[in-house]
Amino acid sequence: MFRIKAVVALLNETVPGDGIANVEQQFPDEFDELFEFVDTEGKPWEQPEQSE
Repeated sequence: MFRIKAVVALLNETVPGDGIANVEQQFPDEFDELFEFVDTEGKPWEQPEQSE
């Protein structure tokens, strides 16, 4: 699921205009989780790794 969310976030950055927002509106509420990283300021893969 993490990879799907990452791909959706990447598409949001590359698709012009409100393309991904329009797609999101067409899905039922059960799919909201797929768009979790779209509006987040810091993506999980951009976070610095914590050393042990």
